[in-house]
Amino acid sequence: MLDKQSYNEARRKCSLSGGRLAVIRDPDINHFLGQITDPEQSPELYIGLTDQITEGSFIWDDGTPLGAFSNWADNGKGGYHSPTRDCVLYDVITGSWLTHNCNDRKPYVCENGDFVSGN
Repeated sequence: MLDKQSYNEARRKCSLSGGRLAVIRDPDINHFLGQITDPEQSPELYIGLTDQITEGSFIWDDGTPLGAFSNWADNGKGGYHSPTRDCVLYDVITGSWLTHNCNDRKPYVCENGDFVSGN
């Protein structure tokens, strides 16, 4: 999980390996992601959630809408509802989600079927 990329480049790299950025549909997956990552190496990771297409409408990397489960920081959209913060980071320590600028280079996490891996 030390490879740092922009959100779109991370998405492309996951796709090249036959996967996609991680989709977190329930609290168990959210918790699992925190268990398999080291906060000292990667305190925040891109996950496959963005509102790049339509501001305020978050969709997962597999094309599905956000759905019933979310874990936003500050009881809202990551505390920063802004047109320049369209991508979502997973906070490894708290398990919460934060909106972030998609151009910033950050570590990311891919999934391939039922398998999750860091880059």
